Amino acid sequence: MIREFVEIDIPSCVKLVGICLSHEFEVDAAKDFVDGLTCPNSEYVTCKRIVWEENGIIIGVCGIYRTDQHPLDHAGICWFGVHPKHRRNGIGSALINWCLQEAVKQKFTTLFVWSVESARSFYERFGFKAVDAYLKPKESDISMIKNLEQL
Repeated sequence: MIREFVEIDIPSCVKLVGICLSHEFEVDAAKDFVDGLTCPNSEYVTCKRIVWEENGIIIGVCGIYRTDQHPLDHAGICWFGVHPKHRRNGIGSALINWCLQEAVKQKFTTLFVWSVESARSFYERFGFKAVDAYLKPKESDISMIKNLEQL
């Protein structure tokens, strides 16, 4: 079940980021999860996150955000992850579709994501294209963008 991210979700989501991406990202994720709750703040202009929860356990997390450094019409996907034991069950698709719908609802025309190589084909299924663009914060080497104007 999808629900809004709340403060008590931070420890579970930090752990999920470590499992899905790498434990080296846990410190940054913890800071970003806290900062996103106090949006708008010095960095985040907008930030909205959701979790996928089953039987009281968070097995998926994602969100969209824009910082004061991004173009006004651009939003990014942040801390997207689904626990490996629960992949290929439609959870990731539901989360990415929420990101797309939320970005359109907030009138963004471009959605970007920093992807790891293993997730590249997942994002491509939703129309994201790899581009040579640099949008902060740089989270990996693969930048992917989707134009939302046709949605």
